[in-house]
Amino acid sequence: MLTAGGTLALLLLLPPLLLPSPPSAPTASAPTAAPGPSAGPPGDTPAPDPLGPAALQDALDRWDGPARTVRGTHALVVGPPGRRAALEAYAVLADAAAEDVARLLALPAPPPLIVYAPTDNAALARLAGGEPGAHAHAAAVTVTRDPTGGTPRVLLGPTAFDALTDDGRRFVLTHEAVHAALALRDGGGPPAGMPRWLDEGVADWVAVVATGLTERELAAPLAERLARQGPPERLPADAAFDSASADADLAYAEARLACAMVVRDHGPAALPALRTATAEALRAGQDGAAALDTAMRAVLDTDPATFTERWQHYLTSELLPR
Repeated sequence: MLTAGGTLALLLLLPPLLLPSPPSAPTASAPTAAPGPSAGPPGDTPAPDPLGPAALQDALDRWDGPARTVRGTHALVVGPPGRRAALEAYAVLADAAAEDVARLLALPAPPPLIVYAPTDNAALARLAGGEPGAHAHAAAVTVTRDPTGGTPRVLLGPTAFDALTDDGRRFVLTHEAVHAALALRDGGGPPAGMPRWLDEGVADWVAVVATGLTERELAAPLAERLARQGPPERLPADAAFDSASADADLAYAEARLACAMVVRDHGPAALPALRTATAEALRAGQDGAAALDTAMRAVLDTDPATFTERWQHYLTSELLPR
């Protein structure tokens, strides 16, 4: 979840099938060392390694106390010395998440991820730059805006992340990897005015496809509300994704299904294209509503009002029994 301060916090707004039963560590093999940056033609300067020595030193500088690091193919994981097996498991998950994001969003390469596994909520708050306890119930927090630049940092909740099922942990890391990838493309977080339903919907859609879960499994609360009240009048507002919102779980499901509809009707390439076109319109000086209108007309050949009407029908057709 994107917050105004430039962090992303995915709270435990997950359906029961992603919550503990009890927790277990992934069984995939430990990650191997990643190759260094590839050399180009003679005379070319190799691209800097976003997870190389400089990134490693920066990660250690941010950590307080003794640390163990695990380098995966696309991820660097930092945590306490006594949790080697857990850190290796996190690196496996992060590598898979980065590859899923690249595949589903048609990126040229998997995004580099720096993942921290703090031992308590005080350490989580310090790494996130927030008040102590601000993210106490978060499964993960991703810092995307940083005055020093560099790779976005994914911070795992000290207790909440490990309390998830295997699918839950993969869902969370994949969701966060999408935000990290988009932040890198945007130069440090989404442009001002980006509709949160689009960013959160893209991240959730990728996570759902990567885990193989279905909306009938995930969106039961939304289906219940649809049966009682019918479809919502509009796409979720930005404030609906705040951790204090009582309906945040519904907002995520609504946003995710809006993105799923884009993929169904226009193909998987249309979803990242819609997000890119919206970002470009925002950078050109349009406000959020105008930018979304411009992007929808260019990519989907529709307008927001028509899109919303189709989305309302889509929610009902996907979630309610026929």
